[in-house]
Amino acid sequence: MKMSPLPLLERGDQSITTTHLAKNYAYHMARFASGEQDRLVVMKAGRPLAVCLSIQEFEKIQNELAKHRDTAEKN
Repeated sequence: MKMSPLPLLERGDQSITTTHLAKNYAYHMARFASGEQDRLVVMKAGRPLAVCLSIQEFEKIQNELAKHRDTAEKN
């Protein structure tokens, strides 16, 4: 079963330019730490370059992957 990819952005506040991130790094890390931000898609020249995830979001993804691996191994 092929899964369709999830969209990179769910909300407008999840996108940031490389310049803005460099100038406001501490602010954005504080938002991750407080739970206000769960992900950022870092853009360069209008294209996605990288994704920053909160540890909670990363662990959620890891758990989902493990469940899918377990299911696939059983089949």
